[in-house]
Amino acid sequence: MSKTKTHIKRNGACLLFALLFTGLCSARAHADALRVMEEKVGAVPEFILPLRGGQTVTFQTVNLSGGIDPVLHLWDITHGVEIGMDDNSGGKVASLRVIVPRIGNYALIVRQRNIISAGTTDILMDGNLFRRNVQVAGALHKYSGVAA
Repeated sequence: MSKTKTHIKRNGACLLFALLFTGLCSARAHADALRVMEEKVGAVPEFILPLRGGQTVTFQTVNLSGGIDPVLHLWDITHGVEIGMDDNSGGKVASLRVIVPRIGNYALIVRQRNIISAGTTDILMDGNLFRRNVQVAGALHKYSGVAA
C-alpha cells in the first residue's frame, strides 16, 4: 500500500473517531434526536415519524419567538429523498402539506431560514400540537459531488 493511501485511511479513521467521540454522529434509531449540531448555528431538530402511504399530513409552525423564520423539510429516510419542504408559505410561518408516497419512517426536519433567525416554535401536526417550544437554529448548505 502506498504512503498516500495509508495516510488517507489513517486520517479517515481519525475523523470517524472524532465524530463518534464528540457525539456528532447520531444513531438513526433515536427519535427526536438532534442530528446536526454546529457551534456557530446551533441545533437542527429532527423528528422521526411512521407514516402511511396515501396519508395526507400537514405540519405548521406556530407561536414563533421574535426573529425566528423556520423552514420545514419532510424526508423519506428509507429512500433518502425529500418529499416536501416549506419556507414562508404563511409569512414567517412554515406550513407543509404532503401526501405520503408509501408506508415508512419519515424525518421532519426544522431549521432556520438564515444564520440570524434562530428561536423557538411550536409545531402542529394535522392541526394538533405535535411539539412545544422547539429550539430552531441551523443553516442549509448545499454540497455537490458528495457520496450518499
